[in-house]
Amino acid sequence: MAFLEPLKKEDINISKFIDLDKKTEIFYDNIYLKNEKLVIKIPLPLPDEKASQEKIIIEPFDLPKYTYLLDY
Repeated sequence: MAFLEPLKKEDINISKFIDLDKKTEIFYDNIYLKNEKLVIKIPLPLPDEKASQEKIIIEPFDLPKYTYLLDY
């Protein structure tokens, strides 16, 4: 696994979006690092859950290939 080079603030290019994993039925708040083509997926707990049992996921990702629910 390669390590990321330290970035300057002006070099950081991110977008955020929410999506649903249809297999596990879990909503994720995603932070997409455009230059690195990586996504950080943070599970969103349902209102009746105190905390999500799912872990944060970091994986390679090419945003234009996928459909997501909400970009913000």
